[in-house]
Amino acid sequence: MTSTQYVNYQGYLLPPLAHTKESLEFAENFSVEDTDVFAVTFPKSGTVWMQEILPLILNSGDLTPVQTIPNWDRTPWLEETRLSIVVDQLKPLERWCHIFSTLSCQNPSISPRQRSSM
Repeated sequence: MTSTQYVNYQGYLLPPLAHTKESLEFAENFSVEDTDVFAVTFPKSGTVWMQEILPLILNSGDLTPVQTIPNWDRTPWLEETRLSIVVDQLKPLERWCHIFSTLSCQNPSISPRQRSSM
């Protein structure tokens, strides 16, 4: 892929299949609630395994959500396009992230000025 085939967001080139400028802006402006659960993993470190285990923990071992809701809707990635589609259907909301700390999964205690220097 050439760089023109990627979504250029704040200098990062991202694949357009999973990312749009709108979905990345949605992630950056997302309102976090006290009951939300984030799982932040490094790529290729067992993310899919965590996407199966965490819903079981949050649902006291009930297999129903794992067996009836597709993984990409049950545990949407914060920065990808699916979250804005399914966000209102998820309680508690589980969010997943691999992306750069300057785009999402930000620590709210870090000021925007500190983020810009990361």
